[in-house]
Amino acid sequence: LEALRRVRVCDPACGSGAYLLGMLHELMDLRTCLFSSKMVDPVSAYDRKLEIIQRNVYGVDLDPFAVNIARLRLWLSLAVEFDGDDPPPLPNLKFEIEEGDSLSAPGPEPRQATMWAEQIRRFGETKAKYIKAHGDIKKLLEAEVIELKTAIASWTHHNSDVKGFDWAVEFAEVLNDGGFDVVVANPPYVRMELIKSFKPVLRANFPHVHAERADLLCYFYARAIELLRTNGMLSFISSNKWLKANYGAKLRSYLSKTCRVNSITDFGDLPVFKGASAYPMVFIASKGQAQITPILFTTVKSLGPPYPNILAIIEGGHEPLPPARVSGENWLLASSGMSSIVEQMESVGVPLKEYVENKLYRGIVTGLNDAFVIDGETRAELLRACPRSNKVIKRFIAGRDVRKWRIDESDRWVLYMYHGIDTSGLGPILQHLKDYRVPLQKRATVQEWYELQQPQAAYLSAFESSKIVYPIISRTPRFAFDTASAFVNDKTFITPTSDLFLLGVLNSSPVWSYLTNICSKLRGGDLELRHIYMSKVSVPSASE
Repeated sequence: LEALRRVRVCDPACGSGAYLLGMLHELMDLRTCLFSSKMVDPVSAYDRKLEIIQRNVYGVDLDPFAVNIARLRLWLSLAVEFDGDDPPPLPNLKFEIEEGDSLSAPGPEPRQATMWAEQIRRFGETKAKYIKAHGDIKKLLEAEVIELKTAIASWTHHNSDVKGFDWAVEFAEVLNDGGFDVVVANPPYVRMELIKSFKPVLRANFPHVHAERADLLCYFYARAIELLRTNGMLSFISSNKWLKANYGAKLRSYLSKTCRVNSITDFGDLPVFKGASAYPMVFIASKGQAQITPILFTTVKSLGPPYPNILAIIEGGHEPLPPARVSGENWLLASSGMSSIVEQMESVGVPLKEYVENKLYRGIVTGLNDAFVIDGETRAELLRACPRSNKVIKRFIAGRDVRKWRIDESDRWVLYMYHGIDTSGLGPILQHLKDYRVPLQKRATVQEWYELQQPQAAYLSAFESSKIVYPIISRTPRFAFDTASAFVNDKTFITPTSDLFLLGVLNSSPVWSYLTNICSKLRGGDLELRHIYMSKVSVPSASE
């Protein structure tokens, strides 16, 4: 019973409190079972649940409306347990479920501040009393909590200003005792493009996992580890993208050094959350333990029974992975048979990156295809009006045009208006582009309004030479030769070469099986053939 009373659970992105409510019910069930089997904890269900809310659950969220909903859900869960006609006032959750930015403040390193232990003990006890207080006593206790918090902040940060939710102060009674026992969350999935202004703060607070293209959820993983006590449990539902993406390399390395990964349950592109392609997974790990036991890796095939019983899914379909598979930056999450094949392929031959001298190039970004991509009829009109247009009108291939061994014909051309282009003699082209001037001036990067956003000028000679082309997204091998000096869009990669043997290797079944196991997967089974994955493809030596 005392062990259960000491368990402290936190959700640093609690939203409307679904996971906190779930943990409340789990702890309640455990205490009820303990009473049934051992006859300990002989109090009412209301008192048990009140004590759990008082002692065991903590939450933080940036949205004040969501915080209020989370408090309300806990209140309602408590209220239904009262048996009588005159229920007591609801508990005050102001200092348990709080509004704040979980990532902006510096890391809340668990510590033992013995010099200030008495002050922190009073802080915790006063907060506990405040939960049940009402009337004038409530006001007095709230003032005392704030006073103690101010004092703790003064010696914690030496009177320096801290922005964001100050974990080390707000939950000092937990952090000074080593940290939380459990951190649960479904961190917000916010792509890096939407948090560019926030990146300097994230870079400063989380240098050990930071990557310029990292999504926000990566930083929640790092914060969760900081909040946990040694042997504490992390349980996240999040997108699976960071498991294989380049931006997740530092996070994977950090987790492999600080945690023992217990299980990974990957739902792939199954519609777990209706109306959203979240690519969810359940990730469970314990902090500060050596990875000596196998990882329970489960690929969920459907949302039929036994779903939503995750434990039953894991027990019935997991693959035990050796600890070495989740070591360092590169994790190999595949069946034993496939992992052996992957390891064998990587042990022979030459990585593609080395084989082609790192010449794996992404296509151009126009910033507005409607303006720069034209059809054959428009091309003919521009050539008649301005013969010099021939210098900037280039055959254009999109990723969807590339098939296995061939490129589908398309009457598509691009106005290759590179940065710094001399526009003299290109009046008809400028006139064509002028119709799009307003949206062109609103593009994300700075260039002349008539210039391409990313012309990839460094790859000009590669575009104009013979080359292998392939789409970034595909569900089958689609590698082909281009000998028409075509330019390609940003959904396509190229490598300048006339190597027929390499083309055959890339279109082979073994290479596609390899890519299936290392690439990020999209809805419907598509793979993302990005540089980080393609560069690892092993090219064997050609036989005589």
